[in-house]
Amino acid sequence: MADTSPSKHLGAQAIVIGGSIAGLVAARILSDYFSKVTVIERDPRPEEPLPRKSAPQMKHAHLLLGAANEILETLHPGITTELEQAGALLLDSGADVAIYHYGKWKPRFKMDFPTIGCSRPFLEWHIRRRTEAIANIEIRYEHTVERLVPNELRTMIVGVAVKNATGESNLYGDLVVDAAGRGTRAPRWLEALGYEKPFEQDVQVDLAYTSRLYERPAQVEGNWKALAVYSRMPAQRGAFVFEVEGGRWIVSLPGYFKDHCPTDEDGFLEFARSLPVPTVYESIRNAKPLSDPVTHKIPSSRWFRYDKMKKLPERLIMVGDSVVSLNPLYGQGMMMSILGLEAVGELLEQRSKKGQGLAGLPQAAQKRIADKIVPAWLLSTTMDLRYPKAVGPRPFGFGGIQRIFNNLIDTSNDNVAACRVFYDVLHMRRGMQAIADPRLLAPLVGKSIKNVFTSSDKPADNSPVPSIRP
Repeated sequence: MADTSPSKHLGAQAIVIGGSIAGLVAARILSDYFSKVTVIERDPRPEEPLPRKSAPQMKHAHLLLGAANEILETLHPGITTELEQAGALLLDSGADVAIYHYGKWKPRFKMDFPTIGCSRPFLEWHIRRRTEAIANIEIRYEHTVERLVPNELRTMIVGVAVKNATGESNLYGDLVVDAAGRGTRAPRWLEALGYEKPFEQDVQVDLAYTSRLYERPAQVEGNWKALAVYSRMPAQRGAFVFEVEGGRWIVSLPGYFKDHCPTDEDGFLEFARSLPVPTVYESIRNAKPLSDPVTHKIPSSRWFRYDKMKKLPERLIMVGDSVVSLNPLYGQGMMMSILGLEAVGELLEQRSKKGQGLAGLPQAAQKRIADKIVPAWLLSTTMDLRYPKAVGPRPFGFGGIQRIFNNLIDTSNDNVAACRVFYDVLHMRRGMQAIADPRLLAPLVGKSIKNVFTSSDKPADNSPVPSIRP
C-alpha cells in the first residue's frame, strides 16, 4: 500500500502522461506523495501480455539490466520472484549471457546480480498489475492528453486537457509528469506556452531491428540463455538472441545505415549467416519459427536538454524516453527510465521530509535525471560515432576518447577482473569512476600502451561461445 501519510503528502493529485513502464513506475513512486495518481494511457487496457499498438518496440529484444532490477524490487517487493514463477528467467549477468564484442568473445563467469530475462510485454504486464492494485492509482485507458493547462500567467501547469471517445475535458492536478515516450509533445507544448524549445542533442544512426520468435531448441551449444553480437567496424550488423517465458527465443537482428535485415525467411537467415560468428545462424537455422519477422526503425539517439533550460513552468516534469531515447543496441533504455525516476523519488522524499513542497521541483528534477543520463549517453554515442556515417557532434579530442573506449573494450574482453568492473558500469551499479578501479585501470593502461605499437586491424575471433569459468 502506498504511503500518503501527512508527513509525506505533497499534493492532492498527480497526473502521469503515458502508461508504459516509465509511466507505471512513475505512478508507483508518486503514489507515496499524492492522495491520488491518474495515469492517462492512449491504448486499451491489455487483457494479456501482448504488444500494444502504440509501442511497436515491444516485439523486439529487451533486457532489464542490474540496477533497474534492484529498484523495481524495492518499489514492488516480491516482483522478481513473481516474474520467475510466471516463467521469466533470472540470468546470471556474467555466466548466462554470451557477448561477442567487437571481434572477440567476452569471458563468461559468475556475477553477484541477476538480469531478468523475459519479453517486454510480459514485464510490462506484471508491473501494470502491481500498479493497478495500488488503491490511490487510477489508469484511464483509451484517453489522450491534447495539451497542458497552465495558470493565467503561464508560470505553472495546473492540469492537462484529456480527450476520449466522448469528448474533451480538463483534468487538474498538483503535478504533471510526461512519460509519453519518444512521441512526447512536451517541446511543442512548452513552445506554445512561450517557453524556449529545449536544446536537442541528436546522433543519427538509421538503425532498424528485424525480430521474430522461435521455439527454443532442446540443445543449445554453449549453454547460454542470452546472446549478443556486436560487430567490429566497418561491419554494421549485430544480433540478439534472448530466451524468454514460454520456452521461446526472441531473435533480433539490428543493422545500421539502411543495412537492415529483410523480413522474408531467406533474407532473415542470410543476414544471420553474414555475422562475424556463426553462432546465431547455427542456432536458428533449424529452429521452429513462431512468428513472422517484423521491423522497427530507430533513426537516432535523442536527448532533450530540459536541464539546460533557463526557465521551466512549475509543476511539470519530463521523464523516461520523453527526455532521452537511446540507441537500444546497448540495452539501457528501460534502465535509464527507472534510474531517472528513482532520482525523482529521492527528490520528492527529501522535499517531503523538509516540508519544502513543490516549488522549484521541475528544474531540480531535470538536473537529477540528466546526471543519471550522462554515463549512458556517453557510452551509447561514443560507440555509434565510431562510424563515419553517424551524424552527430564530434568535439575536439573525440578521437582520443574513442581510442580509450576501444582499449576499454579490448581489456574487458581479455581480462576477467576488468570485465567484472566493466559489467558493473554497464549495468549502472557503479558510476564511471569505477574505471579507476585497479582491477580495470592497470590492465587498461597496459592494453593502451600495447595497442600503440600494434595494428588496430586485428583479425576477428570466430571461435565458439566460450565456456563458463569457475
